[in-house]
Amino acid sequence: QFGLLIGTYRFVRDQERNASIRYWLASLFSNALGLAIYTICLIYSDNIARPVFGFTISNSLFYFSGLTQTLFCLSLLGAISKKTKIISYLSLLVFITAFELLRQKFGFEARVLFMIFCGAIYYGLQIIILRKLCIQFDSTQLRFLRGITYFEFGFDIGRLPIVILASHD
Repeated sequence: QFGLLIGTYRFVRDQERNASIRYWLASLFSNALGLAIYTICLIYSDNIARPVFGFTISNSLFYFSGLTQTLFCLSLLGAISKKTKIISYLSLLVFITAFELLRQKFGFEARVLFMIFCGAIYYGLQIIILRKLCIQFDSTQLRFLRGITYFEFGFDIGRLPIVILASHD
């Protein structure tokens, strides 16, 4: 993830004024940082059943990554309104609060179900936006991104039966 971020940044640094690029880089950076924090928390956690606050931080970064990836897709359609930006960033605060409550009061399954639900929302929105863009523009890159987003959506939803089956053991 960090290698992709560094490679991408080198490629796009001349386009810093482009809002789409900023969303793309924010998504890559927050996902890479979230993975690093998640890994560190796993390594140093004494009791995985009662995870540390670092898991809230890492999952919030994963949420932010999905959010900024969705804003990236939306920015390809045109300028993003101030209202949409405010609502998007407020949703991050709601996410952090909700995830922290889940971390403190509920088990692993509840947190995973919450992440699946959030992922389904932003992957679904990305697919809708990318479908519109693919109709407007004949672009191999957009079709590729749409295909990858379908896979991500499938992987996200694919976790659902695994969590449900694992919780009934």
